[in-house]
Amino acid sequence: MLVFSEGIQQSRACEAMSGVKRSTISTTHFGEGTMQTEQFNSYDGAIRAALQWLKDHVARKGIPTERKHLHEQLFEKYKDKTMLSREHYITNLALAESVKCSGCVIECGVWKGGTSAGMAEVLGPDRRYFLFDSFQGHLSPQLVDGPAAFAWQADKEGPWYFNNAVVGPEEADAAMKSSGARHYQLIAGWFEDTIPNFTPPEQIAVLRIHCDWYAGTTLCLRGLFPYLAEGGIMIADGYPDWDGYARAIHDYLASYKGMARIKLFRNTLYYLVKGERKW
Repeated sequence: MLVFSEGIQQSRACEAMSGVKRSTISTTHFGEGTMQTEQFNSYDGAIRAALQWLKDHVARKGIPTERKHLHEQLFEKYKDKTMLSREHYITNLALAESVKCSGCVIECGVWKGGTSAGMAEVLGPDRRYFLFDSFQGHLSPQLVDGPAAFAWQADKEGPWYFNNAVVGPEEADAAMKSSGARHYQLIAGWFEDTIPNFTPPEQIAVLRIHCDWYAGTTLCLRGLFPYLAEGGIMIADGYPDWDGYARAIHDYLASYKGMARIKLFRNTLYYLVKGERKW
């Protein structure tokens, strides 16, 4: 098995491979046509082909190596302030960084602020950042939230319980200070008390809703999604995991008068975009 480091530089790789033997192309003729097969003269030829495949794959996926290294470094910096796994954290940052429109950044359900801080580092210190959380933990799930929500709540010793997400706002404040963000605000309180009374100062470029249950997700969608910019995104982090979250997304979009779509980023992270398709 060949393992390629993402740190390989194309110019150095090509320089090192300058003496590689070429492969042999053989052509077989049939009544219906011809078939070409390629046989490498050495392992060097196979390595060159693999490196070319890697280059093409990265180009197709739009994954600049230096940016992924930055995202990995940010995970190491904030890994104690996020509930996300390494790969999921990196994917969230890559998706957020893909947004090019102007606007503020809002996260609902921030815990210790590590994800908002990472987004601030990739989106820049001059945007406005708003972090909503009760900082008192999750409310109890309702029947609409499904059996997994109740199983999670009962598993208080489980690796994903995190003391029911109870944490003081000083943790998120410290994370945002570390990010270098110049304009951020922590808005503490239950969503039913904070979201309806909030009007963003500008369009929203990135909205990340991470509150899991149906009621909270619905409140955040109703209060904030109308302000999402065309060209912005709503990161639906809990969509594949929690029944209530998914139901809230479906119910809201069914009643939404505009045009919105659910999309998938890197086969793992769901997000919403607004606006009619331009031909």
